[in-house]
Amino acid sequence: MTPQPARPASDIAPDTPPAAPPDVSSGAGPDGEVPGRLDRDLLVAATVGLVDRHGVARFTMRMLGEELGRSAMATYRHVANKDELVALAADAVLAGVRIPEPGSGTPRERLRTLTQNAFLQLAGHPWVAPFLLTYVRSMPNADRVHAEMVTILSEVEPNRERARLGAGAVRAYLIGWLAGYDGDRYRSSGAAGSGSGPSAAARAQFDFGLDAMIVGLLVSLS
Repeated sequence: MTPQPARPASDIAPDTPPAAPPDVSSGAGPDGEVPGRLDRDLLVAATVGLVDRHGVARFTMRMLGEELGRSAMATYRHVANKDELVALAADAVLAGVRIPEPGSGTPRERLRTLTQNAFLQLAGHPWVAPFLLTYVRSMPNADRVHAEMVTILSEVEPNRERARLGAGAVRAYLIGWLAGYDGDRYRSSGAAGSGSGPSAAARAQFDFGLDAMIVGLLVSLS
């Protein structure tokens, strides 16, 4: 009798049914990673929360991976390194700065409102201002706020270069004040403190300096 060729293992019915796929409706899969699509927006949002709690110095990609239930290496598929991710997170915070409507007041009033909006937004994330002091690359939302300051000042000073210089002075006051302030809303480590924003005294101090700067700037430009 001619021997029959062996049947491929795939054609042989298994003695036991195949294992059911892991239940990934809630919780991690067999490799310990939480299922679901990982994208840059998710990474940035998680980074903002982690840096708010721990500060830039203590934040790591491993920490981010643990927060999202992923390996640290999985995060590198979307960003090059920690510095790029922190920059994206800082710019995401700046995206929350509200721009006043063109007809909502005089140039002085709108510049004051815009700067106060930026102050309150950044005060809720006290690591952003120190980061901006050393980060020299372009950031879309930082550029958006600066461009609006230039636009407002251009209504007073037609010379665009002088308007840009004025906007740079206001930005320097804003970032420098926030980076140097160590009080009820900030800890010296750079991590977020408790509470929902700066105290009334801190706001009054910032607003006093801002008003003095804007008055002097408008006189100089007009």
